[in-house]
Amino acid sequence: MCATATKGGEIEYSFADPAFIGKEETKALWGSTAEYYTNPTPGEDLFSQTENFIKHNELNNISPETIRAFNEFSTGSTNGVQRDYVYYNMTALNPTNGSLNTFTRDMLYRFRLTPNALFFIADNVTDEKGPTEDPNLAKPLETGRGDRPDFNNAIPRLWGNGKFEMRIAYFQSHPGSGTSCVGSHVLSIAPNEIMYVEKCYRTFQWNVFGNNWSSYTITTSDIQSKWYYPGDKYNPLPFIGSSWNLSQVSSNLFMRIQEYDPDQSVTRTKEHYYKQSSSVNANASVEVPVNVVKIGLGVSGSYGEESYYKDSYSYTTSATSDDLDDCEINYSDNYIIASTIHNGENGYILKAYGNEYFSVSFIPIDTRNEYKIQQFLLGRKNRNN
Repeated sequence: MCATATKGGEIEYSFADPAFIGKEETKALWGSTAEYYTNPTPGEDLFSQTENFIKHNELNNISPETIRAFNEFSTGSTNGVQRDYVYYNMTALNPTNGSLNTFTRDMLYRFRLTPNALFFIADNVTDEKGPTEDPNLAKPLETGRGDRPDFNNAIPRLWGNGKFEMRIAYFQSHPGSGTSCVGSHVLSIAPNEIMYVEKCYRTFQWNVFGNNWSSYTITTSDIQSKWYYPGDKYNPLPFIGSSWNLSQVSSNLFMRIQEYDPDQSVTRTKEHYYKQSSSVNANASVEVPVNVVKIGLGVSGSYGEESYYKDSYSYTTSATSDDLDDCEINYSDNYIIASTIHNGENGYILKAYGNEYFSVSFIPIDTRNEYKIQQFLLGRKNRNN
């Protein structure tokens, strides 16, 4: 539907010579209109006031261990954290001698880009060689005579046929041996999968010669970002590539996101502070890497706090790719930060990571159940979750 905001008046002409004056004053048919085209109310997948809500049934089918971890170590209830339960089978009654579960991985459950990011990464424009690969959200759609598409037809044309190629990588430090990539995903995303256009501004002009023109424009204030669910696609589940063995890797890692544009390759270096947990017995873990390694809840264990050290990692990209920077993920961060009820549904609020450009959430999965989880996620949209 559309609601008229303003309407320009028609320009009237009168003739000085009485011979040209008829019974009615002559009008020249030209002028303009300006109006907003608006979209219906969106569904619950948007990043709205419910923010990071996930239904109990959804989470229980994908990762029941997350719910059990929340029940065991809810925020502020004990010194334990939810990854103690998930990765080391530790509980409030069993706070020591945790055994690493090597089948557990953190999975990227969903992520979104902010409106500012959507315009930032869509920086390529059509040139003399034709359209580039990126959608071009910042450039108005100009149409010619007789071409007045409605909202549903104008928006796809405005952003074109391009897709965003999102490249996500995780970097974790191995104390004494440097930082390495511990997992990566490449996601090809169409604009309508990552954004919801609330309205677009349309101008229409015409003149006495029968010519007319239309222009359609959207701005950052006209859109909301949608949650994108990588698991909905027929691809491997997007999980971090290693278990969180605190005897061998840092107790924090960094997730980096970029929108890749083909161009000359360049190498960039990023420096961060990493943390080494004192909650594990490193000597025992070297001899028996999958048996008892964790000697205390959280990251400090029985030997004080985490130790900090600086390290860097390098990654290859292209000169024109848009870097959305990174965010830090800590072992001590809880997956669920609260339980709640939304629209009569029991569920939870997941922790969100990110910066001014993106937000992401993780849940742990048992990789032995990957096929079952994949099939459940493929049916998520049909269940209106």
